[in-house]
Amino acid sequence: MTTIGTLTVKILDRKFLLAILLGFSVGIAYAENVDPECLAVEHTFALNQPAELSALELDVPKWQALKHFRLAAIYIPAGDKPAARKTIRQGLKIVSNALDRSNDDAELLLLGTMLDGQYLLVDRWRFFYNGLRGLRRLGRAEALEPTNPRAHLIRATSKVVLPKLLGGSVGEAIELIEAGLNLRMHDGSTFSSTSLCEDGQWAQVDLLNWLGRAHIKLAEPKLAQMAFQQALKRSPDNHWVKIAISGQGYEWDGANE
Repeated sequence: MTTIGTLTVKILDRKFLLAILLGFSVGIAYAENVDPECLAVEHTFALNQPAELSALELDVPKWQALKHFRLAAIYIPAGDKPAARKTIRQGLKIVSNALDRSNDDAELLLLGTMLDGQYLLVDRWRFFYNGLRGLRRLGRAEALEPTNPRAHLIRATSKVVLPKLLGGSVGEAIELIEAGLNLRMHDGSTFSSTSLCEDGQWAQVDLLNWLGRAHIKLAEPKLAQMAFQQALKRSPDNHWVKIAISGQGYEWDGANE
């Protein structure tokens, strides 16, 4: 029990209340199968609120790692490399410690891959450590869960941003993204039809956002607009979708159209 003045709040109710408030604020009706920690991370990231995101107290290692991945995704485009390095290292430490306890967690392996990938955006010379480790973790995760949509997201984003000489292909990226969105969940529904953070699912907005970016690269504005609108339906006023619509985001040198 926690007492604030005359108000007594049960700790066990904290996440429940948080989920209700976040659900209303992002236009999502709260349901028992919506993960409140996931929703808290995704909500604050969507609104580009690093201070609020950093202040989140989370219990589950997966969401702790996601929090650091999202924080780094804010710091990197802002040009704050010291803050990005620090939060990436913290996220990778969380992943490593959790994997020491269970090396068969595909979600943690994928988050480790994503954090390792972010490190390359800050310091490309780290490819021979973080890059190769990330690829190993991705392969391990795909072996454990061949139909995990987050693996499709990782492979697709690299296909969008990399030049052809390094394996970039926008067409292949679109195929990967569409396959990820159509993957079947345990209840038979497709990944694209699940709600944000439903049963702990996340990354639908990411896949739709990158689908829009891929169509922009192929000069297909109508298809891009459809993807972006689907992303905004799931996460209204999403800062990162809006900057993608404006043509901003991560890029490597060289075209891959």
